[in-house]
Amino acid sequence: MIRQVEKAEAYAAANGLVIDRALSFRDLGVSAWDKTNVNKGALSLFLQAIQAGKVPSGATLIIESFDRLSRATPREALNIFMTIVEAGLNLVTLTDPPKKFSTASIDQNMFQLFEALMEMNRANAESNLKSDRLCDSWERRRQLAVTEKKPMTGMVPMWINVDGPPRNRTYSLNTERVEVIKRIVKLAMDGAGNHSIVNLLNQDTPPWSRSQKEDDKRTENGTEHHWQPSYIQKVLINPALYGGIKVKGVDEVIPGFYPPVISYDEFVFLQSKRATRAKGKASTRKGKTVTNLFSGLLTCGYCNSAMHIGSYTSTKTKIQTKYFGCYGARTGSTECRMHGWSIDEFEKDMLFWLTNIDFAKVIGAKDASDMDAARSALATLAAKVSSLNSKITNIQESIAEGAKGMVKLLNQAIDDLEAAEKLHAEQERKVHAMVSRGSSVASVPQGWLVLFRALRDTTDEVQLRVLREKISTEIHQVVERIEMFPMGRDAKETAEQRYANIHFVGGESRVIEAPEC
Repeated sequence: MIRQVEKAEAYAAANGLVIDRALSFRDLGVSAWDKTNVNKGALSLFLQAIQAGKVPSGATLIIESFDRLSRATPREALNIFMTIVEAGLNLVTLTDPPKKFSTASIDQNMFQLFEALMEMNRANAESNLKSDRLCDSWERRRQLAVTEKKPMTGMVPMWINVDGPPRNRTYSLNTERVEVIKRIVKLAMDGAGNHSIVNLLNQDTPPWSRSQKEDDKRTENGTEHHWQPSYIQKVLINPALYGGIKVKGVDEVIPGFYPPVISYDEFVFLQSKRATRAKGKASTRKGKTVTNLFSGLLTCGYCNSAMHIGSYTSTKTKIQTKYFGCYGARTGSTECRMHGWSIDEFEKDMLFWLTNIDFAKVIGAKDASDMDAARSALATLAAKVSSLNSKITNIQESIAEGAKGMVKLLNQAIDDLEAAEKLHAEQERKVHAMVSRGSSVASVPQGWLVLFRALRDTTDEVQLRVLREKISTEIHQVVERIEMFPMGRDAKETAEQRYANIHFVGGESRVIEAPEC
């Protein structure tokens, strides 16, 4: 850019021209090859200015060479060239020596037009060659990444160091940043949402930048730097956590590319936990400390409507009480009557009862049966993959021996193998998730007891939200739905006869009656 300006100023000074700095257009980093500069860039504005008469006839446009004007096909570049000169402008290329084009010079010497076309063709051919070389280079990098785990670029997740020269890069973990990543993963495993994680990090952990230059620019602009929920989301779904990388043009994640922070099993379990949390999210805001631990689980036992949060304020004490009430009764969409159940009472009694559940009996038996079925399905798919590999080998040997009509069979076998390998990978992920989930279920009662005690003693608002999110996630892991009967079995009794029917993941259910709840 500076070089081009200096050369243009030198030409203007030598030829008695004055550069118009009032009419300024810049196409920094805009492609002249795909015509972005013509369609959207500053050159487009310049051409519009010519047509609007803002650039006077007789003015001179100075360019370093024709590839600065356009690298499109010669036919397309010629249209741009003729638009400029036919508007009465002179066009100068700063070759050695400089060449001046105008309608008058072209009319006097038609060879100038052919000369311009040859230069345009050269500019386009060079761009095509560079594009092909770049594509080939990236394809080689992709192949090396897949086959030899060779680094593709210096752009890596921010908890990974790039060591060594470009042709011999290696990766290592940034010890300090990995501790932050482990903390983020732990919070997510515990059920904390992206915003809660961000709030905690912004209290005591400075955010990262890729370079000192980024920090200096923020300081110069007076911009504050904070952790953002979007970055937390990117971290938690990034296969680089277990060492994998997703390469464009390659369907499967390449494992073992980066040094891992967590294991593959832990990554699968993390995705499972977050999927459970997402499934249990309410469509409304949760409030500062997650008002409803049972979001999406509660239904009215009388009409099967969802139970929503309501509130009333005592006229005497002015104290507000929040309760769960039937949405069907509130909207009149069912014949149900509004019977409330205090949120504080329901939560306290339900959490106490859940700590005494034998989850090994409630969920464990079903999980064991499901695990056996899942492992059996995995073994069947593995056998199918092995069989198809053998079949492909046999067909290839037959083709090599001169057998006819085998190509179609080979192609079909390859398609079948790809489909079987995909199903096998999906089933393998399912088994990994079930193993991780099974190990967590066994420790649920002890873990919840610790959580509930912490819930009672925590006063910090941010910590309280994180804790309640964790409890809510744990509940959604094992509970499918809860039917509430605030006024007994037929809604004609009193609150003393209220009860709840809890349906667990796996099909088991338990009725919790007063005085248990």
